[in-house]
This record gives sequence, C-alpha cells and structure tokens, in this order.
Amino acid sequence: MKLIPYLCCGDPDREFTIGLIRTLAPYSHMIELGIPFSDPVCDGKTIQDASTRALKNGASINTAFSIAKSARGMSRLIFMTYYNLVHHFGARSFLRKAAKSGVEAVIIPDLPFGEDREFEAVAEEEGIKVICMIAPNTGLSRARLMLRQPAPFSYLVSASGTTGARGRVAGESISFIRRVRALAGYRELFVGFGISSREQADKYVAAGADGVVIGSRIIDIYGKSMSQGRGVALEKVERFAKSFK
Repeated sequence: MKLIPYLCCGDPDREFTIGLIRTLAPYSHMIELGIPFSDPVCDGKTIQDASTRALKNGASINTAFSIAKSARGMSRLIFMTYYNLVHHFGARSFLRKAAKSGVEAVIIPDLPFGEDREFEAVAEEEGIKVICMIAPNTGLSRARLMLRQPAPFSYLVSASGTTGARGRVAGESISFIRRVRALAGYRELFVGFGISSREQADKYVAAGADGVVIGSRIIDIYGKSMSQGRGVALEKVERFAKSFK
C-alpha cells in the first residue's frame, strides 16, 4: 500500500506544514503540496477551509516554494495548484522555481491534458513532469494517451465531484479502476478524492491501484486536534499514516 498525503502549504503556517512533511515522510511514497488558492474549484469544504486559513495567515505561492525547499530530502515532492496562479506567476518562472525547490512534478486540475502544449513543452524543458488526472468519464482513447505521458504516476479521480472524505466506495469507482488498470500496463496508478480510511484504500488496491492520495482526512485530523497542541496533532496524523503501512 503506497500513500501520497496531500497537504495545504501554510495551513495554519509554514512551520506546521514542514512538521507535517517530516512526520508523514517515513510512511509516504511522495507528498503532494497544495498551493493555497482563493477559488480551488476541484476541492471540497475541508481543503477550501485550509486554503482560506493559509491565505489569511499570509501564505502565497512563494511560501510553497520555501516549504518545498526546506523539505527537500525528506520526501519526493509534487505540487498541486491551479492554472490561474501559474499563469499569473509566469509558467516558465513557476516551473523553474519549482524544480530548484526540489519539486519533481505538478498536478493542475483545471488545465486539461493537451489544452496547453506550450506549457507541457516548457515543463519538459525545466525537468518537471505533468501528472494527468483521469476521471470516470474520460474516454478510453484519451486515457491511453494520458497513461503514456512521462510522469511518476497517473492520478485516478475516484468519483465525480470535489475532494472530501466519503464514507463508502461505490461499485462504479471499483469498475473504473479496473478499466484503467487494464490499459495502464506497469504505470503506477494512485486513486484520490474521497478516501478516508485504510479499508477504503484496500478496496482500490484490490481493484488494481498501486496506492491512494489522501488530503481531507489528514486535514480533518490535525484541524480537530490543534486545540490540544501541535505535538498531539502531529501524533494523531502519524498514527493515521502508520495504518497504511
């Protein structure tokens, strides 16, 4: 079972995010660092709230670069962000700075595969991989093309809608994982959106996934524990991550 935790950079501050990375790294295949944004269209309430907290406390795209640079060597790192931020910062500048910060790949949910060939070319020049998100309504021919792209893994969106912990695994989600597994060969597949427990993750792995991406559940855990102290919050996050080993 391979785990990729999602963390929102700067929630509630830079130092705590680095503490989370240090805590989660021993149990993680990679760590996905979300860059806080005011309109995270594919994220549910938990991650929206985390982004809002981070932004209110002064987090920015440069905070994300700083966190990645400080965490370099703790874990393999990827960024998750929205194209508005990348476009405003400048695509080449963003990708170059990400590479210098130790980030190896990016996920941009609102930039569909093939929509901006220039961005994909610049990413290749700067040594950053672009991770494609394959959804249940992605056609098979398009999925085949996406699975051939150079990336550390392909991201399978478990169900339609936004991120956020869900209580069950739908049968159609399992069928979707099996369909993509049949196309993927040896490509690593990670499933995200709605996963909140080891039991759910086991079902996706049994269907053919290599691992899972979990964000909202981790944010819920530390968010509800911060009043007991940051040490307690980190201990509870570590206990959750250990269950995936």
